[in-house]
Amino acid sequence: MLLAVASVSARCRALCIDFIGTQLALIDTRVEAALARRRLDDRPATRELRTFAQAFERARQALVAMPAPAAGANGDAARIEGWLDGAPVAA
Repeated sequence: MLLAVASVSARCRALCIDFIGTQLALIDTRVEAALARRRLDDRPATRELRTFAQAFERARQALVAMPAPAAGANGDAARIEGWLDGAPVAA
């Protein structure tokens, strides 16, 4: 999904990369908290979070390597950028 949306515009790509960065930071915080608790029942969740982090990192690398989309190639770019940036979407 992120790779498809990122191809809409340079702004969409930047917002997708920012989203991934935020998710990676959240995952790191949760894994560190689980490690500090030192509870065996946290291991499956920690393992799953690390798997998500690896997938996000691969996606981030793909987004960084992606060629810049052509300006104005997608007429919906402004609406999609607004949605990614948290702006309300008009019907």
